[in-house]
Parts: sequence; structure tokens; C-alpha cells
Amino acid sequence: MGTHHYESSSTFIFNIFINHRSFYFISSLYLQHFSSKLLFGFNYLYSLITRTEHSLSLSLSLSLSLSLSLTTG
Repeated sequence: MGTHHYESSSTFIFNIFINHRSFYFISSLYLQHFSSKLLFGFNYLYSLITRTEHSLSLSLSLSLSLSLSLTTG
């Protein structure tokens, strides 16, 4: 009876250990996936911002040259 109890407790501990290992593995995978998604989002936002900045500066220079040509003309 006592040996059986000891066996069940050891398998229980072993199961916990395995579950912890798989949990850490899954969570690390999820973290990697999440961080890559986050990085992709940041890159996308940055490109969007720079594109907007570029288009803004382009429209600004266009309007500036237009107003300059209007005032000189």
C-alpha cells in the first residue's frame, strides 16, 4: 500500500514536471509569436508614420512651391 502511494506521488510529481516543461515551452513559443507580431506591428506603424511624414513633406513642399509660384507670378 505504501509503495503504491509512493509510486502515485512520484508519477504525480513527474506529471507536474512534464506539464511545467510543456507549459514553459508553449508559453515561450507564444511569447516568440507575440513578440514577432508586436515587432511586425511596430515596423508597420513606423513605415506608416514615415510614409505619412514623407507624403506630408511632399505635399508641404508642393504647396510651398505652388504658393511661391503664385506669389511670384
